[in-house]
Amino acid sequence: MLNTQLEYREALVHTNKAGFDYATIQIEELSYNTYRQFDLNEDGVTTQAIKKSWGFYDILSTATFFKGDTVRKTGIVANIIRDRTTPVLYLTNYDQPLKLSGKTKIEGRSVIPYSTFETAYINGQEPNMVSVMGLKSNSDDRLPRLQKDIFIDFEQYKSYLIPEFDSNRIVNGFEQETKVIDVSDRLVLSEITLKGNLIIRTTDSLRIEASALLEDVLVIAPSVFIAPGFEGTMQIVADKRVTLDKDALLKYPSTITINNDVDSVMVHLKSGSKLAGAIIINGKTYEGAQKRQLIIEEKAKVFGSIYNYGSTQLQGEIIGSLFTDRFHLKTRDSEYENIIHNGSITKESLPKSFMLMPLISNSEGNHYEIIKEF
Repeated sequence: MLNTQLEYREALVHTNKAGFDYATIQIEELSYNTYRQFDLNEDGVTTQAIKKSWGFYDILSTATFFKGDTVRKTGIVANIIRDRTTPVLYLTNYDQPLKLSGKTKIEGRSVIPYSTFETAYINGQEPNMVSVMGLKSNSDDRLPRLQKDIFIDFEQYKSYLIPEFDSNRIVNGFEQETKVIDVSDRLVLSEITLKGNLIIRTTDSLRIEASALLEDVLVIAPSVFIAPGFEGTMQIVADKRVTLDKDALLKYPSTITINNDVDSVMVHLKSGSKLAGAIIINGKTYEGAQKRQLIIEEKAKVFGSIYNYGSTQLQGEIIGSLFTDRFHLKTRDSEYENIIHNGSITKESLPKSFMLMPLISNSEGNHYEIIKEF
């Protein structure tokens, strides 16, 4: 009897995995927050699948039922890039060539004004050590349109609002209903554990200390400051500013998203900080783009995809791809336009298992894969 039960259980696990894989392939056909049932093997073993939006990604859950037993599988599913010939750099063409200076390296296909680079010298700098490899083609006078907008419908979460903390540890699985935690009365998160299917929301600026453990949560605030030494996984949706202080680490798959046409906007990665996932800075108007900035300091790194309808100051390293409206450089003595100084953009060193997010539409169509399993 025990052997028979184990065989049933093993068969159920395999059927659930097959059902999850099938639902992943069919994910665009699934409606959000609606269960869909199917019997892949036509043997009476039913699998139920549901898709939920979770910031920049989708959460897919499947449950397979047989003789009173249930096997479940839940993971983050994302549209990913398999073709690594996609550009490492796309720069809007405003009739100004891109200048490279100092120890700058670009490896991979570049889509830039006039299909060419120029070298430049900053006052008092050492001789240039510019390295450029890869095909180059001419860019258009606007960035390609972002494929997905981030929208959080709070109305659907009202009934799941936690009025106050009753514990310094809150864990909520993705097979459960989303819980919303309002931290507007707290300017600082420290000495706390928040994991899983949680939305952390505040109407004020939020500081997250290194002593806080945040994993897979969604953080929504006007401004977010990540303190030195913090390590965690989260998606941040901000209005005005996000700062990763020195040696802060946002692990894969983390994202930072700001969409604003009114206020001055900045995402700032300070020296030694790292982010693995995606950064999206967007808006609808060119006037707004003039007030949006991304700063990646020396020794800061981004592993993944960046879309910035604004200005980028790159002195650190991007291992992935960057789409930006323009570049700038501010030094103690002066400011420069359309220049990269001591910056690096490559992607050959990305692990094969790392999924680049397709921020723009591509001719090859969409390809979905699980990027994290719970």
